[in-house]
Amino acid sequence: MANWFECKVKFEKISEQDGSRVMSSEIYVVDAINFTNAEERVLKEALPMAQGEVNVDTIKHVKIVEIFPSFNGEVNLWYRCKVNYLIPDEEKGTIKRTAQTWLVQADDFKQAVDTLQQQISKSLADIEIVQVSQTNILDVLQYQPEEKTEPQA
Repeated sequence: MANWFECKVKFEKISEQDGSRVMSSEIYVVDAINFTNAEERVLKEALPMAQGEVNVDTIKHVKIVEIFPSFNGEVNLWYRCKVNYLIPDEEKGTIKRTAQTWLVQADDFKQAVDTLQQQISKSLADIEIVQVSQTNILDVLQYQPEEKTEPQA
């Protein structure tokens, strides 16, 4: 199971518009073992874009259950989606709602909702969409096992 951390990174970079140096503040969501590992991974991602010093301002643990990245090219928007699993309690005659947070990558709000509904339709559980909101997340760094190379003799 993934262990997600939201990391806010500040650094100076070259503006794409006029080539001047500007301060940038970016948010990454990182699958990491612990806070130290999250900082290490986000720094590795941000350093190539930076001109000078890189500071990790905040790291916080976030409970994200599902991630649905888009594989259609230039998508840069991430949407935080709150969904409820509906579990009937037959003894009490009520429905228990269990909330979860999912992240969906999409071009716009409509595509995010469509992707969310498509994923829900694949589930056997009863799920309702409670909230969908655009985030400032630049990227989601999922766990990638590092390839170990044998030393050359």
